[in-house]
Amino acid sequence: MTASKAIEDAIFALLSQREASATICPSEVARKLAPTQWKTLMPSVREVAAQLAIDGRLIATQKGKEVNALTAHGPIRLKSMDSHFGESTKLNDREQSTNTTRQFDQKNRSHKIAKAIKAGQESPRLPK
Repeated sequence: MTASKAIEDAIFALLSQREASATICPSEVARKLAPTQWKTLMPSVREVAAQLAIDGRLIATQKGKEVNALTAHGPIRLKSMDSHFGESTKLNDREQSTNTTRQFDQKNRSHKIAKAIKAGQESPRLPK
């Protein structure tokens, strides 16, 4: 099993143990997988969370607002998409345009990260 798959499995295992509307902290995932060296796993957990968000499988939030798990500074929370369906999702044209731009940027960043990982390089620090 790859590290990314193990992280993904841990994220969804922790989310499944909570109520549908509950969130988890990425550090919980890292601590579950590497109890003594969890801090070294944090960038990877955020990378996997960002990819899962791009794939529409979870949402990363900060102070209750959706954020990019890779570029958000400070603590974030992860929640299941199932809990998101109950929320109001009607967006005005400006919000839709902004979200489309963000999705493109996220996919572009994820592509660069995946390319670096496949090449055996450390994850690049990408601009916001």
